[in-house]
Amino acid sequence: EPVRLKHMETRVTTMVCLVKCPEDISDFDVFISISRSFQNKLTDTGHVIILSEIADSRDFMLKNRMDAIINRGIAGHRFQM
Repeated sequence: EPVRLKHMETRVTTMVCLVKCPEDISDFDVFISISRSFQNKLTDTGHVIILSEIADSRDFMLKNRMDAIINRGIAGHRFQM
């Protein structure tokens, strides 16, 4: 429900992702990377998202590894303009 203050209205939304360490993520850098951007990479379900339940999905893998995929493509000269 939106919060109204004079002529302004705002909505506060939260998104929670449960990560079990080290079972789900054993690398600290990967954990930090996912924690900074998971809200952009995951679909808001309105429920707690459990990483181990979605980590193998193609959609999650593509979104989570997009930087590495693009870097590999650039390094391998796989892009054409």
